[in-house]
This record gives sequence, structure tokens and C-alpha cells, in this order.
Amino acid sequence: MDYGKTAYMKVCDLESRIGNKLSASPKNRTGMNFRPFFDFAAGDYEAAELTADETVAIIAKAEVRADSDIESARVTLKIGGIAASESAGTKLAGGERYDFLLLAAVNPGANATVALSMDGADCTLLSCQIVVSGESACLSRGDGDCAVDKCDDGKWLAVACEDDNVAAYVFDEQSPIDLGEPLYVGAGRRADCAGGVNSFVAVYVDNRGNAYAVFISAAPIVTKTVFIAGGVTAIAVGRCGSGFITAEIDENGKVACRYLSPGGGLSMTFDPGITDYAVRVGFVKNADRPTLIVGTRERSFVKYAEIDYGGTDEFKWTASAEITVTEAA
Repeated sequence: MDYGKTAYMKVCDLESRIGNKLSASPKNRTGMNFRPFFDFAAGDYEAAELTADETVAIIAKAEVRADSDIESARVTLKIGGIAASESAGTKLAGGERYDFLLLAAVNPGANATVALSMDGADCTLLSCQIVVSGESACLSRGDGDCAVDKCDDGKWLAVACEDDNVAAYVFDEQSPIDLGEPLYVGAGRRADCAGGVNSFVAVYVDNRGNAYAVFISAAPIVTKTVFIAGGVTAIAVGRCGSGFITAEIDENGKVACRYLSPGGGLSMTFDPGITDYAVRVGFVKNADRPTLIVGTRERSFVKYAEIDYGGTDEFKWTASAEITVTEAA
């Protein structure tokens, strides 16, 4: 037996294997974070679109709050409408939070929806993280909030959220409209904007629930960024005199407002008097005075605000309306 030849062949085989390992295409890992505050009683939460040419590994972590006592709470990970993984059942008391971890391996093909389900349980999805590992894996997300407003010098600002990027566009009324290049101001899916005297303010909520106000010139460039609050699920901004007024919804569905000065000064919060659990908030653009609209699960509220100039920064709500939606018999 030629031991030298055998040893040479083994070395060549080892070199070949090492070379294949080094030249192999690295696995692509892509992930996204969400803070949807989604009510599972309304159905499944569709988080993103997944595309891959091969079998990929998926890891999902869902932070859930039980809104009432649940005997056996469980989360299902669905890919393209088909259950790919299901957690074990867990008993939860009302108000309790729990992290569910789900693992799956699937070949999704093109544009398969990644969704989380609790079969209509009385629970809220507070946050979730999804990580996909695969050579051709691509995880994408649709559009979030979009808003537009005009400042006094005739310029317009549009803010749009796509794939968790908040982009701003400053443009004029020329025809055809040219939005130009986007100015990225942050990461998130909830955003709004308002026009000022000769500049703009965009507000947004990032993926950790932190709310910011970004002052944008007509150039466009970001001139100042102001932290507003943490634990925010939705935000809006409107014109108020020479400054602005913001409205935010916190994790408990409570609405709070603040005055934002042209220089970036931020007032203490004041209560617009909405006692119902809020899910939507906004201001009427180009209104004569700040007009706040708050949507709850069953009603919509409209409130008008004005500044009290009696030596305080207090806002007074001068009128309000309530719209109740009832189901037809």
C-alpha cells in the first residue's frame, strides 16, 4: 500500500473541502422590529413579506399583553396563510405580559406574507422581532404613514414611511410635480408633518416607541431634532400660531398634547380630555385653529384648541364633538 500517495490524496481532499467552505456564499440574514400595538381580537397581524428561492430559517419573538384572563394563550406564526409554527399554550392574567418565541423552516417562494395570529384572543401585540436566515432571503414591509402640508412660503413637505424608513420630500407647485431626492429623517412607520412660517416639522415614532420632532428647512436639510417622549404608539402634529402642537398616544391608549415652539422648545403635556382607549390621532391641515381628531375603537372625537394668553402655557379646549359608529340592525 502506497501510504505516501494515500496521505497526499487525503490532504488534497481536505484542501478541497476547506476551499468549498471558504468559497460558499454566506447566508443572508435579514430582520425587522415592530411595535404595532395590534389588537389580536381584530384578526391576524401581517408583519412583512418574505421572498426566498430556498428553504429559510425564521425566528420570531412576540411580546404580548393579555387584556383579560386567558386560560391558554398561544401564538401562531403563519407564512403565506399557512401555520408554520405554534407556541405552547400559556395561562395569562389580565394585564400580564409574556414573550413568545417561534421557530420555523420554510420555502416561501415569492411574496409570502409573514403573520402572527392568536385566533382572536383578547390580547395586544406590543412588539415583535422577526429574523430570517437564508442565502436568498428577502424580508420587506409595505408602506406606513404618509402626510403632506404646506408652509407659508408656498413650499410643500411630504413625509412617507416605507420599510421602516421615514423620508421627507420638499417640493413646490410646478407641473409636473418633482419630489426630488428623499431626505431620511429617521426609522419608523408612524409619522406626520406640518408647515410653518418658512420651514416644516416632521414627527415620527421609531421602532422602540420613541417620538421625535424634526425641523426641516426648504433646502431641504434637518436643522434640529427634538425628543418628545417614549412609550408612544402614534403621533400627529399641527400648526398652532407661530409654532406647532403635537398629540401622542401612549401604550395605554391615552392621548397627551404639547406645544412645540418654532425654536424647538417643548411644553409640558396637557390632557385633551379623551377618556376612551385611543387608536388613531391627527390634526386637520390648514385649519384656522388647531383641530384635533382622535379615533377610538367605537367613536371619533373632534376637539378645537386655543392658547390661553393669561400668563400660562395652558391650552383650553373650546368645543368638542363626538361621533359614534353603530352597527346596522
